[in-house]
Amino acid sequence: MGNDLGAIAYHEAGHAVAALVLHRRFRHVTIEPDEDSGGHIAWSLGGPRVSELANSERRLRARIERGIIVTYAGPLAEARYTGRKNHVGARDDYKKALELATFVCDDMASAEALLASLHQRAAGLVDGNWQASCGGPDRSFNAVA
Repeated sequence: MGNDLGAIAYHEAGHAVAALVLHRRFRHVTIEPDEDSGGHIAWSLGGPRVSELANSERRLRARIERGIIVTYAGPLAEARYTGRKNHVGARDDYKKALELATFVCDDMASAEALLASLHQRAAGLVDGNWQASCGGPDRSFNAVA
């Protein structure tokens, strides 16, 4: 994801804000680098497991769609902050989104259509929550409680 801590912070904050808006629980979010990335969000283990949701295909699909939106929100927030897309930093996010979509779609064309729709929803979520998540129009980063 590079060494721009501001970009990393906005990327991870994008995931966190989307998770909060969509009621997805997480333990913490950090911009501390590790061997795989410049930061990450640690998901909470609470809530129903995919196996428990398998009896309700509609609930499972909704949960997966929310997960894809949260996944897309990171790179979208980073791009809004930097003014450019970070294809390298977003690679794992887009790979995860595709894996999730293929779990609920019967073919690649359906998965791609779903991903396009959810990408638009994630962009709207990031745009709609930008000032709230960033502390205002001056783009200063503040923690979201």
